[in-house]
Amino acid sequence: MTDLRAAIPIRSIDPRRGLTKVTARVSGAVGSAAASAQGLGDRLALSARVLADKPAGEGGANDGQSGPFAAVTSLFGKARAWVSDTITNFPKKFSKFCEWGQQQWDKHVLGATHGDFKSLVGVDDPSDVNDPSSQDVDAAKEAFAKHRAAEVKAVAALPEAERARYEAVAKHCEGSTLARRGLQRLLLDGQLPGAKDLRGEATLLDQLHGLATQPLAPGIDRGAMVAEVVAEVENPVRINQHGKGTCGATTAQILLIRQNPTEYVRLVRGLSSPDGAAQMFGGKTIRRHHDWAADNDNGRSNPSRMFQSAVMEFGQILPFSHYDNTDDKTVIGGVGLFGGLMPGGLAKALDQLTGKDYESTAAWRWNRGAVYDDMKKMLAAGQGPIPISLTWNGGGHFVQVDKVENGKVTFTNPHGRVQSMDESEFRNVLTSIIHPA
Repeated sequence: MTDLRAAIPIRSIDPRRGLTKVTARVSGAVGSAAASAQGLGDRLALSARVLADKPAGEGGANDGQSGPFAAVTSLFGKARAWVSDTITNFPKKFSKFCEWGQQQWDKHVLGATHGDFKSLVGVDDPSDVNDPSSQDVDAAKEAFAKHRAAEVKAVAALPEAERARYEAVAKHCEGSTLARRGLQRLLLDGQLPGAKDLRGEATLLDQLHGLATQPLAPGIDRGAMVAEVVAEVENPVRINQHGKGTCGATTAQILLIRQNPTEYVRLVRGLSSPDGAAQMFGGKTIRRHHDWAADNDNGRSNPSRMFQSAVMEFGQILPFSHYDNTDDKTVIGGVGLFGGLMPGGLAKALDQLTGKDYESTAAWRWNRGAVYDDMKKMLAAGQGPIPISLTWNGGGHFVQVDKVENGKVTFTNPHGRVQSMDESEFRNVLTSIIHPA
């Protein structure tokens, strides 16, 4: 018997795009109306105050006395205060309304649930590359000392040119225990000199050496950039989006490092250069965002700030929109609309970053089981990891599914940790998968 759910074409559909467009139009219209109302209220209140301030003989009320114009002044003052309060609180109230509307869409159209997770557990939670815990630092020191002799032997076995490159990179990692141990581990695990980038131009060691020696844009701390990139490449789970809604871009960052770390370093080199541009393997260019260094993100690493904001800008799919890294919003005409990427925007970015054809598939109420089963088949066929979107804390979130086994879905959360959830619960919060076509 034919499964009608599988026969329905659902590829490349973003279930929230229509709601987003409506939200933008309503927000603009209401904002314009509110601004006009405030201006009218200001003018009326000013006129009332002018009349009320006239001496009694000129048709006004004397100081400290009541009169008709004093009553008018009070009335318009209250009206102005109401208009001002309405305008001030409108964005917050409208945001809550949109959040409620999104939840209703998820629940009634997509068939996804919202609420606290009952089966969510942690699997791995390493500390950040730029803010390591004392336990991680101690463990890195111990491992570095334990394998130091093997590192010295391996470095001595490198050709002279590669040995010089390794030592130059190691010098910039001296200020970070995690990075110095990470570089050592990359060497001893056979990842250095390493595979070439997607263009086939240079090895991982070549690209790291290039980052350690090339001209950089003003304001970029070379030591921090090199050390943090090394630590990210050695363990991409340490990458953390922190206080920005860049889960989609962070997921793309982690996926690219896992597939080809050399390509990631090549792109960071381009973004860090004075020109601030890097051509992705797919042919399009990403550029260093003008406010990439905004530090109101609760502590992202330098390469993460730079890479994520560039991907967020490239992943815009609404006409005339761009990404404001400081406010963490998609902006059209100076109006901040919403945070985060749409599934189609993440697919657009992955197309170019990996050179593969990615598309998004929405999990609707009527095809949820089929979409989830498709994801499992892709993982079994070696097409993973699979970026997916799901409901999370009353909104939406991107994570990267790594495996499904023994009734558990294990995924990398771009908040710097690996977690797992029961299949039954995970299936109910799934909203889309982003996958190779």
